[in-house]
Amino acid sequence: MNLILSFILLFLTSFGFAQTRQCECQTDSFITQYTTNCETRYLKDSSMLYYQFNCDSIWLTLENNKQKHIIFSMTTEYYSYTYRLGYQFAKEFNSSILFRSGCPANGPCNFILVDKKTGEKITEFGELIYDHSADSPFIHSFILYFTDSLLSTITIHYIDSNKKYKIAIDGQQFKGIIPEYEIDNISVNQSQLCFTQPYHNKRKWKTKPVKVDLKKYAP
Repeated sequence: MNLILSFILLFLTSFGFAQTRQCECQTDSFITQYTTNCETRYLKDSSMLYYQFNCDSIWLTLENNKQKHIIFSMTTEYYSYTYRLGYQFAKEFNSSILFRSGCPANGPCNFILVDKKTGEKITEFGELIYDHSADSPFIHSFILYFTDSLLSTITIHYIDSNKKYKIAIDGQQFKGIIPEYEIDNISVNQSQLCFTQPYHNKRKWKTKPVKVDLKKYAP
């Protein structure tokens, strides 16, 4: 009988049934309601991403190969800002995951690349160039960001191969505090990257289209 019971417990634990995830604060209904959901995101390699929280802490777990890696954590002091301060899934690549994090109310966010197996942070990019009007960032097989503070070039960075290419732009035409917000209408059509950027013409600010032939930049 004990042998059978032990087998059942081992079976349940292996499939996660015996492990209860924390996703509430019994003493504060606002924390329970307004922190985050604890739904599981399944990645292509069967890894799992999920948030948990209690009355004290909020944390994001990457689970794979029976290993759990806490890749982000914060106290519940700012629980209502979890969506802006915490790690929010942006894009899955072959061996890494891109997250958006650290977004102030009216300012640039930070993007973090995390190793998909170990949960270790690979690098941070700061704000990226993407369609800020969309619900999720525009991210293809590459990411876009300004190469330097002069805003004279944009880097096309293929994450899986780590290949980087620079394309020249007119950095003097950007007028905003957050220039990444000024690049708009980003799309990829038939191996052509298209977007619009501002320019000054006869005392008026307008936008002009920019087209980049991606065939010149192998992934």
